[in-house]
Amino acid sequence: MKIDRRTVESLAAGEREQVLWDSDLPGFGLRIKPSGLRSYIIQYRDAQGRSCRATLGRHGPLTPDEARKLAEARLDAARHPATRSVEARRPARRGDTLLAFCERYMEQHALPKKRPRSAKEDRRLIDGRILPMLGGLRIDRVGVAEVKFLHESLRGTPYEANRTLALLRKMFNLAEDWGLRAPRSNPCKQVEPFPEQARARRLGGPELARLGAVLKEAETKGREDVTVLSCLRLLLLTGGRVSEVIGLRWDHVDWEGKALRFEDPDGLEPPRRVPLGKAALETIADLPYVSDYLLPAVTDMDQPLSVSTLEHAWRRLRDRAGLKGVRLHDLRHTFASLATDEGFDEPLRGTLMGYKTIQAASRFARPQPRRLREAAETVSQGLAAALAPPRRARKKEAS
Repeated sequence: MKIDRRTVESLAAGEREQVLWDSDLPGFGLRIKPSGLRSYIIQYRDAQGRSCRATLGRHGPLTPDEARKLAEARLDAARHPATRSVEARRPARRGDTLLAFCERYMEQHALPKKRPRSAKEDRRLIDGRILPMLGGLRIDRVGVAEVKFLHESLRGTPYEANRTLALLRKMFNLAEDWGLRAPRSNPCKQVEPFPEQARARRLGGPELARLGAVLKEAETKGREDVTVLSCLRLLLLTGGRVSEVIGLRWDHVDWEGKALRFEDPDGLEPPRRVPLGKAALETIADLPYVSDYLLPAVTDMDQPLSVSTLEHAWRRLRDRAGLKGVRLHDLRHTFASLATDEGFDEPLRGTLMGYKTIQAASRFARPQPRRLREAAETVSQGLAAALAPPRRARKKEAS
């Protein structure tokens, strides 16, 4: 039967899952679950001849006409897969595939105009999210239905879904500026982002105590590499960014001035000097001098500790401490939150944490070095005490 609104809404759910195929578009179908949930699907064969089935979206958010249009594009892309090596050799033109346009976007916008890390993230989203779904479609034919389908497919990771949508919105704005799409035709403007929960998180006193106990146990029993454990402590005790801390070298340490020099990994910003509290200095002093890096890679002393190694270890440790879902960046939030709790003003916190916006707004209220050292010492010692709280003395039994 032909899949249209009247057909979809008139069909009743049965005791078992039903799949009905469209009479006009081979490979386009409707799945009805016993619960009554209706979803649009496609069935096709990939380049290796294997049978594949994919869900386009639920009925309701996706209308039958939108689903049909999306199915036509997906089935056509499956029959005629885009070839990156050919498309990437020439700039995108009106009527070209989204794949060819993505190459132009990277070469003419992302790589020359964005920070390396941002360009790398764009490349990851393009290769991992956008091209597998929409790469074979013409740049001037991608509409609301296609973008909505991509966005809905990432519902399980709303933050990444919204970042992908924002990237597509920027890309289609550029496509209009470059004459590849009609003016004011950006389909992303009609797709609502998913609601996001605030990602900022700070650790409270009991949580810090549990984390401290887990770090101590891991070090004592040799469960994790000492370099990884020291890196986690420094992230918490200095408030530094992960990219700053893992790139530290021994010549970045000013022992007499009790400070660190954090350098921008991309080399686009001047280094920033950060005072160190006693606990942070002791953590650095306990590190073995085996490389130019304070925190060398576990397998190669000539390279800094990798983010992936640190992330994997952090997930194991945080789960043992009952801190599931807490990110490495939340250690920095914890440092900043304690500085706020201690009453240090905004210009001082901004300078201590390296926040550009606060520094720019407070250029005539620069904190004195003495106040910065005081803040670093207070926050560092407070966090160190929370990681290793003193044991309670037992009450003497009455004689």
